[in-house]
Amino acid sequence: TTELSGIEPLVAGFTAMLAAAGALLKWCGPWMEARRKKRGAIDGFNSLRVICQAFDRAANFGAERVILFGAHNSGGLPRAGSPFYTTPFQWRMPPDKEVAIQDFQNLLIDESYIQFLLDLMRSGSHHFNTSEADSMLGRIYAAEGVTDSFKVYLGIHNCTFFYVSFATYGEKFSDNSLTHFRLIAGTIANEIKKS
Repeated sequence: TTELSGIEPLVAGFTAMLAAAGALLKWCGPWMEARRKKRGAIDGFNSLRVICQAFDRAANFGAERVILFGAHNSGGLPRAGSPFYTTPFQWRMPPDKEVAIQDFQNLLIDESYIQFLLDLMRSGSHHFNTSEADSMLGRIYAAEGVTDSFKVYLGIHNCTFFYVSFATYGEKFSDNSLTHFRLIAGTIANEIKKS
């Protein structure tokens, strides 16, 4: 019995230490979660800023209209029996054209647009010929006055197919511009991967 009575203070001390550690964790948990959320928000804002700066650089190479799109089916990967949409997430365009961006929210896409996305995923980029396009996308460009468009696939993240569209209302893009658009798209893709 003497040996057991010597262990009791140890057990009591250990129990008190566990209770104190539990109280500390209970107090620290919300604080750590708040710090994690704040860090995530700061990282998110920084990524948004980098993407905006990338859009501004694209303007230096003739892109008057730059849109970061996400194609999705409202929560999952593409599948039969589920509608498929494309949505603009960030953009840079002339103020007189910005009202049109509202019409692209959750835009239900047709077969030709789906084929375009498949081709884009396979090839990585697509220089769209606006003069011969008899498709939903071609009709949108014609109505908006887009004369040239270059799109780059950015990857699939959180069940969303990301791509960026560089377009102009004026002269066709040069090969030099297309090269810069690919590089700019790489910067945007890296920011999307971080999120």
